[in-house]
Amino acid sequence: MAFELKEKIFSSKSFREFAEVLKKKQLKIKGSSNSLSAFITMFLVEKLQEKVVFLTDSVEKCEKLRDDLVSNLNEDIEIFLPRENYPYCSSDIDSERKGDRLNALDKIYRKKSKIVLTTFRNLFEKLPAAKNFKDLSYQLKIGDELDLKQFINLLADYQFKKVTSVENIGEFSHRGSIFDIYPFSSTNPIRIELLIQK
Repeated sequence: MAFELKEKIFSSKSFREFAEVLKKKQLKIKGSSNSLSAFITMFLVEKLQEKVVFLTDSVEKCEKLRDDLVSNLNEDIEIFLPRENYPYCSSDIDSERKGDRLNALDKIYRKKSKIVLTTFRNLFEKLPAAKNFKDLSYQLKIGDELDLKQFINLLADYQFKKVTSVENIGEFSHRGSIFDIYPFSSTNPIRIELLIQK
């Protein structure tokens, strides 16, 4: 049903005329409804093979547009959320949002996302340069050697909190050869079992 509707809209005379103007990249669109915005975005990605950055005035509109797109499009869609809450919010953003931002930035810098939804507010945020962003991550593979003291200091530099038992994003614990960490960019904590050489 949704596919049929999308194809009917794409093949309609008025949308085809609109698409011809869109192909020439001479059109700025503002004030469109979420549904029309979703169809325009789908057309750009599916038919013209373009990448899209879509700006809205609120996170709620980003989420609504994402919901419209997800139901009709088989593509990765990233919402890049603002770094801070709005002035009327009393607290900093939570660790989950920090993780969502890191994941989105990672995909944007690696050019993995065809669609990025964000707010106008994000245009004014300072972000790490792509070449420096890689320095903010740490990769560990099976068989790698790990300087435990250096690794713990690195986690502290990245604002991780040492706890007895890991329950929340941004926490880590270390007991003997077991190291638990809950990265900002992960939906679950990670357990690392170390082979300690004496």
